[in-house]
Amino acid sequence: MAKKKTKNKKNNPEKVKVTDQQLIDFTQQLKDSDLSQETQDFFSGLLKSNRWMIQQLEEGKLSIKRLQKIFGVNSEPNKKHQERKDRANKKPSSDEPKKGHGKTHSDEYTGAEKIEVNHSELNAGDSCPVDECTGKLYPIDPGVVINITGSPIASAKKYIIEKLRCALCGKLFVAEAPEGMDPQRKYDEKFAAMLMINKYFMAVPFFRQDTLQDMLGIPLPAGTQWDIIKQYEPALEAVYIALLKDGANADGFHIDDTSAKILEMIKEKNMGDRKSSSCFTTGIITIHDDHKSTIYMTNDETAGKTLAPLWAYREKGLPKPFIMADALSANIPNDIEEGLYLLCYCLVHARRNFYALGDGYDDLADTVIDLIGELYDNEAKTKGLSSDERLAYHQKHSQSIMDKLKAHLEKYETQFEPNSSAGKAIQYMMRRWTELTRFLNHSKAPIDNNICERALKLPIRNRKSSMFYKTLKSARLASYIQSLLYSSAQNNINPFEYMQAILTYSKIVTHSPEKWLPWNYKISLQNLDDASLRQDDSS
Repeated sequence: MAKKKTKNKKNNPEKVKVTDQQLIDFTQQLKDSDLSQETQDFFSGLLKSNRWMIQQLEEGKLSIKRLQKIFGVNSEPNKKHQERKDRANKKPSSDEPKKGHGKTHSDEYTGAEKIEVNHSELNAGDSCPVDECTGKLYPIDPGVVINITGSPIASAKKYIIEKLRCALCGKLFVAEAPEGMDPQRKYDEKFAAMLMINKYFMAVPFFRQDTLQDMLGIPLPAGTQWDIIKQYEPALEAVYIALLKDGANADGFHIDDTSAKILEMIKEKNMGDRKSSSCFTTGIITIHDDHKSTIYMTNDETAGKTLAPLWAYREKGLPKPFIMADALSANIPNDIEEGLYLLCYCLVHARRNFYALGDGYDDLADTVIDLIGELYDNEAKTKGLSSDERLAYHQKHSQSIMDKLKAHLEKYETQFEPNSSAGKAIQYMMRRWTELTRFLNHSKAPIDNNICERALKLPIRNRKSSMFYKTLKSARLASYIQSLLYSSAQNNINPFEYMQAILTYSKIVTHSPEKWLPWNYKISLQNLDDASLRQDDSS
């Protein structure tokens, strides 16, 4: 979502501060006027309230909570909003009992080292050692014990290499390097991969890792961390571009953006070289039949403008894709003909306007939230269905719900001013009804943009932790790494193993990056292993 513009100060009310003397004078003028006693009391109360609030503010005794209590105003979170939240977040009812005991199953530890522990004396097929038993032993499911140990991000080995020099001829004799020692490479790819994950996925700034590693006795200066990551930029950029080309041919796109800060651009604005220093990180989720990918772009363009460079890679003749976004104008695709895509709007953003309404709008808001909740019940039931089956299900079960929702909005449309909070909520949906109901007419059209909202939490987390990027180039490098890490996790691929493979074979990756995307890189690894085996056999 694009950053909101600051409201014009002209829209703020005029500041009026009543002094003690003015209060006395105005009160006397009201008494001397021809106004009714009720009107005099009303304006006198306004004057006294103004003077009282100013005094309380000056003495630091007035808070928002106290003001709300005085005027009887309830704000979020109140009981009504909690009730709406409960309804909005309710899960589909199910008669099936909950499974599991709350513990993590051993099968979930896919990254654990496997150690086979065989019986020290017996094997399958042996005779039973129990006296007077003539049975044979057979294997059953093994027992599993999980042991988890801790370690710092960087663990170092210090090799003390013995050197001897002849006292007569001066010749130097150096101990042979042990296996695993590499004098030419101080930091390996495993460490670099974990460094990237900590910085760009877990949002741990370089200086914080620097401080931690220094306390653990393995110094790791922030500048060194950057140099380690920077050396892999060519391979990372190559795979990122391959990700763009693959994503361009997707069946659909989810787009949104969030604000970013780049010091280089702020400096250029201050020097007069730029009109604005506003920057954004755009998240683009590309949807394919067999995989998804997430592409981040950090620059001075909003989501609507950022999609065009990706679209340039799209092959001609492909079916019209959907583009899901919220209705903010900055998210509407620029430089792409409207007839080339199917624009969809997020139903969650429409619901949010009703959820935020205060007390007094219960009849309007509660019905909207309940009906949209029924839509999400139906959406949950379509999991596992094909896109055509999902469309048929929604047309059968959700069309009537949307018809009820529209009739409900039309009923209240004339009861509220268009510029009121309720009026705006109604008009938001009514004016965008076609885009909000695409899922009833197109098989692959989504119901909301939640998948992109979740993806944007990654750059937001980094923004809150690291605050800013120094240059546009460093922001781009962050986008490369975040795109690869999130895309791998999104496709149930271990991000650490994937990034380690990219860095280990960085030179090979640079020449054929399309073969090293998260969903196909294991095939490339297998081909390398097979080629290595063939080479060993020939030698």
